[in-house]
Amino acid sequence: MKVDKENARRVQYNHTMTVMRHFLTTDAKYGSSESRGVIPFNSWDVLNEEVHESRHSENIPADPNSWKASLKHTNWLVAMSDDQIDGDIKEHYVYLLFKYAHIAAPNAKMAAAYKANYADLPEYMKLDGHDAEGSIDAYVMDSPPKLTYNDYDISSRTKARTAYNMIRELNTAWLSDPLYDGRPLIEDMGIQGHDAVKETLASDNQYAMALYASLVDEGLLSGIAFSEFDLKLPTSSPGGGAIAPAVLNVRQSDALGYQYALMYKLFTKFAPYVDHIISWGVTGSGWQGSYVLFDSQSNANAGYYGAMNPDRFILGHSYLDDFYAGEYEKLQDDYAIDLGDLGTYTVGGPKAPVSLTGADHASAGSAFDLVYGLSRVQGEVLAQDVTITYDADKLELAAPPVSTDEASFLVVDYKSEPAGTLRILGVHLGERQANPNVDLIKLAFQAKEKAPAGLTNIEVTQVVTADSAGIETVHSGTVHTVQINVIDKAALISLIATAQAAYDAAVEGHLPGQYTAGVKQALLTAIKAAQQVADDAEASESQIVEAAAKLNQALTTFRASVNVTDRVDLNNDGRYTVGDLAMVAKHYGKNNQDPAWDSFKAVDVNGDGTVDLLDLVMIAKLIIQ
Repeated sequence: MKVDKENARRVQYNHTMTVMRHFLTTDAKYGSSESRGVIPFNSWDVLNEEVHESRHSENIPADPNSWKASLKHTNWLVAMSDDQIDGDIKEHYVYLLFKYAHIAAPNAKMAAAYKANYADLPEYMKLDGHDAEGSIDAYVMDSPPKLTYNDYDISSRTKARTAYNMIRELNTAWLSDPLYDGRPLIEDMGIQGHDAVKETLASDNQYAMALYASLVDEGLLSGIAFSEFDLKLPTSSPGGGAIAPAVLNVRQSDALGYQYALMYKLFTKFAPYVDHIISWGVTGSGWQGSYVLFDSQSNANAGYYGAMNPDRFILGHSYLDDFYAGEYEKLQDDYAIDLGDLGTYTVGGPKAPVSLTGADHASAGSAFDLVYGLSRVQGEVLAQDVTITYDADKLELAAPPVSTDEASFLVVDYKSEPAGTLRILGVHLGERQANPNVDLIKLAFQAKEKAPAGLTNIEVTQVVTADSAGIETVHSGTVHTVQINVIDKAALISLIATAQAAYDAAVEGHLPGQYTAGVKQALLTAIKAAQQVADDAEASESQIVEAAAKLNQALTTFRASVNVTDRVDLNNDGRYTVGDLAMVAKHYGKNNQDPAWDSFKAVDVNGDGTVDLLDLVMIAKLIIQ
């Protein structure tokens, strides 16, 4: 039997509240108690292993920014979105699961936002007693657990990118949620590192960690957790394969130590971003015959020594360098990690020397602005040559690039060909030649009418600056990602036009065909509210549907308030008096099924086929006024 989304959401909401508050509160309603106390958690896996085992390997090469089609779409979870993969991102089941967790273990800001927005929360959140008349203050935590998405095989680059895309889009959307509590929606990326000795294991994991570290740099993630770590020895390993806790030969032992050394050098390199590392077992064996840091007799193995002093172990076992060719060099602090279409990343080094900021989402057909500038360029800059690329199938340039301050920077010329490429030449003036690191150019883009929903990148691919001696310097660029939302506003816009026409044609007064005083203003208020939603490029589908429903109700009420044409002055004395009221009262309760209907139907003032209270009230209002 198909489960409707409201029931699915209610069940999952109740499950999240009950399980999290069982451990994180002392509320007896959740099976806890004051005597047991709160059980503290550093982090909490809200969702595990939702990226499909293989879909990502086909989807990412075709669309590097994709993720929705690469999920497992677990039946019960997808039911929360009525089986819709696309649509309003804030209605996606992964978004909702993490939102529920923020409510279950709130900080003070969440508690305040919950109370302030309680009237607008969905009804299923209010049905089962998880708040006290709109308050969750009783559950506020000073340090809520870090809410984590956890997955395995993240050393697969397409899977790592899929999780990155998901976190980026969901966490960006969360920033504009009325319940935003100052924390990323998904706070930590958890990596289940049940890996195996492999020539490129360290650099493959480094690619993933660089992706997630870049999100931390942008404030879209709090940290990375290597939540389950151990290593298998496959048959391709130096010295051959082995299954823990079997004793290793010398080459096997050295290969294990070398791999642990590389991985712990990686962890050390990304230490500012790593929340925690958990060895999946202390002695003997870990996951499915994997090796941990101590053998079954609790003696430290080669893996332990590799982890404790990575550089020393690697340098002391150089005979394995050919197997792990290039890995040690890639783990050096100044190594630029290649992230493909996202550019390069260097841990701890200077970030992009240029900036590209502005709107992070736009509806198809709507315009949005970005601002380009220099941020970490040293020395004087008198001129620059900037190249920006974007997907011409999704975006177009809406207006020429313009300077943010022509007194200090001039856009001398630009070229927008071929499609999807924008090249700008500019010069710095006055004091900005010596201090060039400011916002410089306003860029106006428009999402095309038929652009598909999803993420798209606008990339500064290259910047060349020149000083007063004419010496040129090439700088790396940066990437700005925009979420395109495809929302149909046609029905709302048409309804606004209909309501506006009715408003313009209406005249207030007591005469037949006129409208009761005050009803035009009520309709105008509803029109303006609907127009505000129609003009909002960030309006969600649910907001548009709600706006249309409210305007339709206002228009219906307005039309019902019209004074009737030729049936009010029933006794034809040119006035509205109790004489007219009496004629209605004479036939009160009769309807158009009465055989004599034609003889008295004139007293059906509103023409609805029944002589009733509405007819009496309409005449009474005219008498009193």
